[in-house]
Formats: sequence, C-alpha cells, structure tokens
Amino acid sequence: MKNTCWRLFSYLSIDREAAQDLLNGMASRGWELDRLFPGRVARFRRTDREDLRYFLDWTDPKNGEELDYLQLCEDAGWDFLRQVGYWNLYVSRSGLSPSPIQTDPETEYERFRGKVLRRMAIGGGITLAVLGFYALAIIAALTRPWVDLRFPFQLFYLESLCFPFCLLSLPLVLAGGLAYLFLLTRRLWGWKRALAAGDAPPRPRSPEVWKVLSALCGVLLLLLYLLMAADALLNDFWNWGYPVGLFLGGAIAWSTTSDREKRGRAIGYIVLGCLLLLAMALNGPFRAAFPGRLPPAPLVEGRYVDEEATQRRSDSFWGSSAFWWERCLNAQGQPDLQSLYSVSAQTWPSPAMAEEAAEREIQDRLMVPVEGQAGAWYGAERNSYLLLDGKLLLLIEHYDDGEPEELLDGARAWMDRIK
Repeated sequence: MKNTCWRLFSYLSIDREAAQDLLNGMASRGWELDRLFPGRVARFRRTDREDLRYFLDWTDPKNGEELDYLQLCEDAGWDFLRQVGYWNLYVSRSGLSPSPIQTDPETEYERFRGKVLRRMAIGGGITLAVLGFYALAIIAALTRPWVDLRFPFQLFYLESLCFPFCLLSLPLVLAGGLAYLFLLTRRLWGWKRALAAGDAPPRPRSPEVWKVLSALCGVLLLLLYLLMAADALLNDFWNWGYPVGLFLGGAIAWSTTSDREKRGRAIGYIVLGCLLLLAMALNGPFRAAFPGRLPPAPLVEGRYVDEEATQRRSDSFWGSSAFWWERCLNAQGQPDLQSLYSVSAQTWPSPAMAEEAAEREIQDRLMVPVEGQAGAWYGAERNSYLLLDGKLLLLIEHYDDGEPEELLDGARAWMDRIK
C-alpha cells in the first residue's frame, strides 16, 4: 500500500470551498496534507485520524491575520496550519469536529472583498503601471527614425537560452492570466447576483483545464530556472548581482518567517542563487574545455588571441555569437600592440536573418563589395570587413596591419572549419 499520493491543487482564490472540499474528501479517505509545491501540486500522506477536517479562510497575504480572529478560530477547535496564497489553512484539533467559522454569505463576501480583492487591485495596479511604463518607453523608442530595436531584439536569440524560452512561453502565461481574470469576474458576478436575490452563493469548482494550465505554468517556471543556470554556465548573460541578490533575498525571507511553505520557497531562491554562482564560476573553465559552436581562434594561423581583452561566447537554441580580440605578431614573434582588431562571429537561425543582419551592418558602415570576393564587403570609414556565408556572419574591425587578402583568406578558411 502506498503511503503518499499527489493531487493538483490549482484553484482560483474565490473557489475556497472547492479547495476545502478536496482536502476534506482526501481526509475522509485517510489522507492528510503533507506539502504544497509551487504550481499548486499537493502531496498527501496516510493518516490514522478519522476526525481530520480542514477549513480554508481568506486572508491578506501581506498583512497577515488579526490576533483576535486567530484566537476565535483556535477557540472553535481550528489550529492554524499555514498560509496558501490568499488563504489561511486550518486543521481540526484531534478529538474535535469544529464547524467552519464563516457561514454568513454577506460576511464572506465582505471578507473576500476586504482581504483578497483589495490586495489583488494593489498588485494588479502596480503590474499594469510597470507594463505601461515599458510599453511607453518602447513606443517612444520606435518613433525615433534612427533607432532600430529589431536587431538587438534578434541578438537575444543568439546570446540567451532564457529569452526565446520566455517568448515561446508568453502566450501560455497570458492565456492563464486572461482565464484567471475571466473566471474570477464571472464568479464575482454570480456571487453578487445571489446576494441581491437573497439566495445562497453558488459553489463553483475551478475547471480542470485551469488546474492543468496553472500547474503547467509552474513547470515552465522551473524550466526557466534551469535555463538560467545553463545561461550562466554557457553564456555571458548574467552578472554577479543576480545570483547574489537571489541568495541574499532568499536568506532574508527564510530568516524572517516561520511558515513552512514560505521557508521552502526561500530555500529555493537560495539554492538557485548558489547554482547561478557556481555556474558563473565554472563558465571560463567550461568554455575552455567545450568552446561551443563558435570557439575563439585566430582567423589567420599564428595570430595572437588577446586573452586579457573582453571576450564573449554564447550558444542558444537558435544560433551562436562570439566576440574576441586578435593581434598580429611582430618580427620577434611577440604580439604587436599597434595591430589590435576585433572579431565578431554569429550563426543565425536562418540565412534570411543573417542577410538582414548583414544589410544593417552594410548600411551603417557604408560598406562596398570587395572585388573578386563574393559575400564580402569593406567599410573604409571604420576600417572593417564583413563576410557572409549562409547562416554565418563575420565582422572584423580596426585592421591596421598585414595584407587584406591574407585576412580574408584566413577568415574564409575559419568559416569553412566552423561549417
């Protein structure tokens, strides 16, 4: 006989009674709630209690509950167990069969409006204000004719694992948010109509599709955390502030609460921060052992790759990006300090995207085709070369030493090795 079982526990905040019925139904079959995980998945374990019952009540998650109300519940035989979102979860004391505290529909509605809707309105207002600010900033930037946001936007496809994953997940998250808003509005409308007619409020249950959608969003969040760690290991996408902030925030949250679930989330942030710190520390050694699709290498054999200058390498689902500095060698075989030039290489998801990126560079640098070199351009103003071969794009800047033919031949050979 198994001692644990799992159930989806994704409910609208207004569907308190539906969630309460699930808990009491499991208790009547000999199961007690053990843990609640992000994404609202509940784990139950076997119990010998036959009088076990649960009671859920609304609460403001930021302000907590009044002491006199907690005392009222305790006097009635309900022991506070934990806070779950906008709910306080109570469990019946052993040997007692207490009745739920809230029984009057009007009082329930006023408590829901004061505890839950008020907090939702504040949080939703802040979210809309932030989104509105970003929307206005993007609109203002797009109205400037000299600003083209498409190119840096597309570069994220090459430099990050998280960014394209967030874009692909965005429709599902938006669908979940709109579904939540629609269902909540319909529940409130039905509740108010019942109160106005003097009837008992309806007892709707959250649709199964909503439970699955909510749990899936939790899975996507977990996958995002894993991709963050992969980005820190493979790419120069994060700085030290992100993992340190996660670690310190989790440590502060853990030390300021005694709630089991909140401490569990805090430990998750601490673990994620430590994981990102470890991945960032291993980024250099890992890249040295497994350089990726575009390893930094001299375009011309015998050239010096400047290890002290800034270097970036990244690999995503769709393509790769690499940037490094090279120097020519003088007659003594030492790096020539006067011959520093930069190399930027990119593999795009498709030849069309690579051509679009090349066209921008050509227009920006006033480049002209190199005679006798297909797919090669030269920019005299910035002293640069651009080479395009299928999905692979190569940009070289500040070349001041040696013959251009030697450089282009070495670049072509390098591109052939990558392909």
